[in-house]
Formats: sequence, C-alpha cells, structure tokens
Amino acid sequence: MTAADLAAHLASLGVDVHSIGRDLDERYCLVEAPDGWHVYYSERGQKSGLRIFRDEDAACRALLRDVLADHGVQARLRTSGNSGSAT
Repeated sequence: MTAADLAAHLASLGVDVHSIGRDLDERYCLVEAPDGWHVYYSERGQKSGLRIFRDEDAACRALLRDVLADHGVQARLRTSGNSGSAT
C-alpha cells in the first residue's frame, strides 16, 4: 500500500482524522522523513506514539490500523454501515 492508496481508501470511507504528508494538530499523521516514514498522533505540537518505518507499506498499514481503532471513527463507520477494511 502506498500513501496515495491509503489516502484514497480513507477518503472513500469518509474518514477525515488523518494527515498524509504533513503534520497537522489533532490528527493521525503519516510523514516521510529522512530516516523513514513517521506514524504518530499529533497532539498540541507533540508526536504522540511516534513509530518510524523504513517501508512505506508497513507505515501505511500502521496508520490505517490506528485510524480504524479510533472510537469516533468506529462509531461513524458503524453508522454508515462500512467496516473500513483495507482493499
């Protein structure tokens, strides 16, 4: 999975709690950096739960798991009847 694939998948679900490519406060973030792909939750300027992946696919899948584990996202997906599973 690429970052573009992930962005398209999350958009198709109507999920907007993430940021791909840049840090945005109060969002799950996936940002490419010199040392790899950073996955974290940005909260008040802090990178909470930062994990660094060398592989784009692994980073994308980690962000997808984080987003789909979010209770607010789960509630919205249940309401819409969408499971959110990756294609």
